[in-house]
Amino acid sequence: MEPEREIILSLLRQNGQILADDADFSFARIGEGKGFVSSLFRVRVDGHSYAVKITNAKGDGSNNLSVYENMHNREVEFYRWASKLPQTAQNQFKLPKHFGGRRCNGDEAGIVILDDFSDRMIGEIDYIRAGLSVDLVKEILQSVASYQSGFLHADKEFPDTDKKTFYQIVAPLSRACIDELPLKPWITEAAKRNMHLFIDQSETLTEEYPDFAKFAPRTLVHCDLWPENMLYTRRGADVGLLAVIDWQQVTVGNGLIDVAAVLSICLTADGRRASEKELVEFYWREMQKQCAQLGNSFDVDLETTHKLYRHCLKRYTRELAMMIKYLKRDDFPEVGNVDGPLSQRLKALLEDLEAC
Repeated sequence: MEPEREIILSLLRQNGQILADDADFSFARIGEGKGFVSSLFRVRVDGHSYAVKITNAKGDGSNNLSVYENMHNREVEFYRWASKLPQTAQNQFKLPKHFGGRRCNGDEAGIVILDDFSDRMIGEIDYIRAGLSVDLVKEILQSVASYQSGFLHADKEFPDTDKKTFYQIVAPLSRACIDELPLKPWITEAAKRNMHLFIDQSETLTEEYPDFAKFAPRTLVHCDLWPENMLYTRRGADVGLLAVIDWQQVTVGNGLIDVAAVLSICLTADGRRASEKELVEFYWREMQKQCAQLGNSFDVDLETTHKLYRHCLKRYTRELAMMIKYLKRDDFPEVGNVDGPLSQRLKALLEDLEAC
């Protein structure tokens, strides 16, 4: 799969870009080995650089074709929806500018064209061992509050897409990762059964609020908000958030799902425990403030917000089990520790959920 000149130029023109028939066109592949069946390219057209993601409509040779199509098409619809919002809102969302796209359809590869941030971003950061700083996590939570409050204010209906295919594909993969976890004093058969139960609840956890918070407004949820789906930039000696990317799992549901993702994965186990009360309250205050600025209200009290956050942590036992399997090299214990940093996160999560 490579960017085809006439298709890319046509999509850019459809999105308002004025390009001559003889426009310069070149590309180079980036992001080797990333993603499922998508390839990422840097495409230059008349001196402007774009990031172009191409999803193979024929899948990876497995039986998961429908989920890859589903995820790509959901991202295309999300960017189309977001591009109709005011530019100030898009900037607050920390979205890369969207320049067009095409759905996966039969033998046609799916395409997403975005602004190329490579000249402004820094490389990978050590979130697994060191965790992100509290200040950076606050900036991420500000972005979460921005896209969720912006969604509640938007007058353009969000496209409804079929998500059951995704849940049906991910469930057996998640179960296999949990089953492969070695038994330890804290990974008991009972703990594994609880994690399997959380998988059974995954769709409901994500898409709906529990009975104690049925009144809460369903809002935009990224659903895959971990450090690999964010871009970072250097601000003096500090690291800042540049953009949130990879919206293939986006849905409308329980807003605290994204908060639980950021705290359970981006922070170390000790870091989460030390800062989660402060950070959940920070998110709640941002939602109150940003909704008020848009003339709306976020009618969820702080106590309920904390309960929702705890409720959503169940989902991330699954995510951490998958990370332990697929990022084994990053989970080796440091001197003096029995468990690696990802295992420590999962252990702390299981302990805290049991204590609830």
